[in-house]
Order: sequence, then C-alpha cells, then structure tokens
Amino acid sequence: MNSVKYIAVAFVIFSLCYCASTLPPPNRLDHQRSIIGISVADIHPILRVKGKAAITAYFIKVDEDDDLYAQDDFIWSNYAKGGQIYLLNAKPGRYAVVATGKAKKSPVSPIAPSEAKYITFFSEEIIKLTEVTVAPGSVVFIGDYVVEVSSGLKNADNAQLHYAQLIMPDAVAADELLYTVLSGDYYSAGSLYKVKHDKQVEIDFLTNALEHLKYTDWIEIIQRRFIELRGRN
Repeated sequence: MNSVKYIAVAFVIFSLCYCASTLPPPNRLDHQRSIIGISVADIHPILRVKGKAAITAYFIKVDEDDDLYAQDDFIWSNYAKGGQIYLLNAKPGRYAVVATGKAKKSPVSPIAPSEAKYITFFSEEIIKLTEVTVAPGSVVFIGDYVVEVSSGLKNADNAQLHYAQLIMPDAVAADELLYTVLSGDYYSAGSLYKVKHDKQVEIDFLTNALEHLKYTDWIEIIQRRFIELRGRN
C-alpha cells in the first residue's frame, strides 16, 4: 500500500472516531454497565499555553496479569461534551487510557480537510496513572489531566510506539511530513504535565455529567456517586 492509500485509510478511521463527539449518548444496556470519565488538555512544551480539550479517548481493557503497555486492542470513547470524555456502557473490569484526540480548524495545505485531527499517545507514566477498576453499575472518574505534547514520535517510549502502531498503523507507516501535508492531521507523544484527581475535581466532573447526560438512564448512577461524595466529611 503506497503513502496516499495509507493516508486515505487513516482519514476514514479518524472520521469514524470523531463522530462520537457529536452523536447523542448511547442508552444504558443493562444494570451492570458503568461510566468511565476523564478530562484531558494538552500544553505546548515551550509556550506553556493550554490547547483545546480532547474530545475522544482510546481505552484498553485488561485482565489482571495483562501488560498495560502492550495490548492488541482498544475501545473508543463514545460520548464527549464540555471538555469531558465518557466511555458509556463499560463492562466491569480493569481499564486504562492510552491516547486522546481532538479536532481543530487548522488546515496546513489547500488539499487538506478544513478540520485537523490531533492524536496524542500517552507515556507509560500517564497510562499507569489512568488505570482504574470498574465495578458493576458505577461511575469512575479517572482525573483531569494536562499533557505536554511533542511533535511526532521521536521521543516516544515503547508504550507510545506500540499504541501508535495499533491505533494509526497506516499513518505511522507513511512519511510523517507527507501524511500531515496531505491529511492536515498530526500525532504526537504526550508526557505528564499535571493531573488533578481530588474530591472537588470529581464533584465538578459529576456536576457537569448530570447536565451532559440529563434525560438519560445514566442519571441514577451519577446522582448516587454525587451524593456519596457530597456526604463525605
């Protein structure tokens, strides 16, 4: 497959991925299903200016002894709103986030789409921090992350290289500059800048979730978790 074909395939994958940020939230399939939530923004390594919030996340689900950094499958988040990303209908088990994506109107050439996609692959440090265990019928908040991004994958660790190959095999196989010029899209390695995951940050997340998911059958478990946190001293 030549570089142009690589890019065409990658563009289709990107388009499917980003549709989840505009579709309504999926209904709850059964009482065992749960919500996982996260917020992620990136920051420029030199200017220290925060970018737009990510609108999609790439989750992995692992068994007890599985390697967090070398899984061969991933799950896309299926809803996003107001800077918050959700994986709705998560089955009970152990999860982590390995990458996030966002869209930005920033064409780099006349033939590129008007909206560019940015995928950031998480370092092993971030992946480990996002690891959570999800109980049946629960809401699990992973945290509010700021990730420092570097262009391309030149300084990527083994986990970033692995998940880049898994998620964007066609783009990674193509020449990076050619890919960006023709598609308008970017990919980068992300390292931890800071993370917030205290009680108030989770309450704020849940407050927004109550608004984002109102009139859905997810409200019950969000309210239960919200009341549980507000009731703590």
